[in-house]
Amino acid sequence: MEKHPIGLKKRITTILLNSWPYFIGLAVGLVFSTFNIIGFPIEYYPGDLGDARFNMYVLEHAHQFFTGDVDSYWDAGFMYPMENMMSWSDNLLGTAPIYSFLRLIGMSRELAFSSWFLILVILNYSTAYLFLRKLLGNKYAAPIGAMIFAFSVGLQSQLVHAQTYPRFAIPLAMLFALYFYWELKVKFLILSVFMVVYQFYCGIYLGLMLGTMMIITFLVLFILKRKEIWEKLKQWKWTLGVTLGIVLALLILMPLMLPYMSSESEGYPLADVLHSVPTIKSYLYGQHGTIGWEFLSRTAEDYPAPWAHQIFPGGLAILGVVIITSVFIHNQFKKHSWFSQKLKKEYLLFFISGLVTLLFFLKIGDFTLYQFIYKIPGYISVRAVQRIINVEMIFFAFAVGLLVWLILEKWGRKDVLIFILFIGIIVVDNYQDAKFVSRTSHSFANQELTYLRSKMKYIPEGTVVSYEPEVLEYNSLVYHISAMLVAQEYHLKCVNGYTSKSPEGYWIYSVEPNEVNRNYWLEFKDSKADTVYIVH
Repeated sequence: MEKHPIGLKKRITTILLNSWPYFIGLAVGLVFSTFNIIGFPIEYYPGDLGDARFNMYVLEHAHQFFTGDVDSYWDAGFMYPMENMMSWSDNLLGTAPIYSFLRLIGMSRELAFSSWFLILVILNYSTAYLFLRKLLGNKYAAPIGAMIFAFSVGLQSQLVHAQTYPRFAIPLAMLFALYFYWELKVKFLILSVFMVVYQFYCGIYLGLMLGTMMIITFLVLFILKRKEIWEKLKQWKWTLGVTLGIVLALLILMPLMLPYMSSESEGYPLADVLHSVPTIKSYLYGQHGTIGWEFLSRTAEDYPAPWAHQIFPGGLAILGVVIITSVFIHNQFKKHSWFSQKLKKEYLLFFISGLVTLLFFLKIGDFTLYQFIYKIPGYISVRAVQRIINVEMIFFAFAVGLLVWLILEKWGRKDVLIFILFIGIIVVDNYQDAKFVSRTSHSFANQELTYLRSKMKYIPEGTVVSYEPEVLEYNSLVYHISAMLVAQEYHLKCVNGYTSKSPEGYWIYSVEPNEVNRNYWLEFKDSKADTVYIVH
């Protein structure tokens, strides 16, 4: 009876001893990156008064739906009298339960949003570590690669888009693909597909992009394992299992996608999104406030929406891809080199899939293979192709992890020193001064809502309101989102609203919310103008 707890204690001790590099990488990453954004103690949220607060609205709407305060998830109370408005934007349903839990334990909306971000960063790092630990089999190389995935400076430009924070399904999809490569068991293929489906529930953009990368991954996998898979296909139970699993995954995806398919929102012509396809300059376009990379902060400032092109992933990430690409090319010509003894076929699988994905989402001059990706259903609604960096970071993480592993294989007796050296390199390489980080203090965000709260708190629930400030000191979207948030707090409906693409007839009111433009919109939608409570 006494042996069991002792054995359990030994196992826990062994796990901790083997996992200490994981905890070091996580702690260092949180300190130099995550808490550099949200503060310690937490007093900021990532992003600005625009998209970040819109995503707060989305999460809060989901929380109200989960707790029974609203009847329908898809019919949110903004852009009255439009219906099904949640299908006009990316969704956060997959991780909304995390936010909802934080709200239930008493956190404010802003604190819950920042804490939700913190939890997602930890999950992103942890799943990347699991994938690289299993792929590389090295406790030192895995956390280095995971830090690239979770804490890269290339993700700083994504802070204004909260729908890009949940990325932990990406390494898990790769992990299950790895297991499928090894064992060819149906369950691993299905689990990988289910991770893609889950990523859709976390955000449509990254769901589409991860799905594309996984299609490429499995095409490469089928080529590498074509003989074994052909034999498996002859087994009707295996083939039936794969078929039923994929059908089940599609059925699970349908409740999410049907509202989008029935939405009035139209997509974007290819010509209108080509400017958002990353170029080589995009990957060399850095942030202000970095250590050593300030000279890259003007690389592509002449691009349309240049801030979205700031996806420089760090010098180590770029170097990792260049060196590992050279290694694989060298290995093709020298079959009996030292590298050929170390490189496994599964490394080739993830190298090819990552490189091909990068090339398909790259524009050189006027040419881009993205024109073929655009034809995949769903991509017509994608206007910010630069967000592919969130998926590609697993490729950069793999390249850096593999580079570190090869170095450790060569000079393994100094593994701890090499690990510490790379930790230091990552910190210096990816650090950004907090003065240049996109973040907003909780107190300032709440201060912006004080006036509206004083005006709306006594309005009866269910009333339609329109916030029409006499002077616009900020971009109009800031006022619209403020109205949305306060109306949400008091269970009101509002004419104000914000999405990436406005419904027909709404644009003029979205730019300048006033009586004339409001009446134009309401008449356009055959709605009565005298049912609206006006707030100036």
